Amino acid sequence: MNNNSTDIFNELINELVFLTELQTTADTRVINRLLVRSIFSLLDAFSSSLKLLSLNTYEYEKTIFSEKDLRFLREGEYKIENNVEVWKLYLPGIRESIKKSLKLYAKSRNTKSPLLKSAPLPTEFKEALKLRTHVTHPKCLDDLIITSSEMHSVFLVLEWLKKLFLWARDQEINNIKNIRTNIDTITKTSILKIKKSFDDSVMKK
Repeated sequence: MNNNSTDIFNELINELVFLTELQTTADTRVINRLLVRSIFSLLDAFSSSLKLLSLNTYEYEKTIFSEKDLRFLREGEYKIENNVEVWKLYLPGIRESIKKSLKLYAKSRNTKSPLLKSAPLPTEFKEALKLRTHVTHPKCLDDLIITSSEMHSVFLVLEWLKKLFLWARDQEINNIKNIRTNIDTITKTSILKIKKSFDDSVMKK
């Protein structure tokens, strides 16, 4: 993550912790709605962070991504309209965004996505997403009412998200280890080459 995405991510985590603590003292109906919005904001931020990490790998290690993949990771692409280059945004829905960002991030780290092909998202995700739509775009008063069973689904999605965070953290730890190993190998090889070159020059004298 770059500094901006890390700051956003941390701020949203703090918001979620704050709202959870408020559940025991404030109006539960209001807090539940805020929690739903906050969790999906965090999911969006996580997806964006994975995109940035994948792009960094593409820039520095030349991971092979298709033009379609790069459009997704960059959240847009340049198009020529009336002989003018115009940036066209590409922002798919959260369902596609989280699945594809995990898939491409896993590719950039030479591993497999934690989402199974047979069940790419938890069953509660669909219900939680529908709930998010209701509380952010209410059509009637009932849309703002969240039942205990619906909140249970939301918290199951949060638990699932926590597992994804831990998975991504482990990938980054492994990546740092690999980078250090590569640097050590390159350094040792370079030293041996320099030493051999020096020895050869001495022998010629």
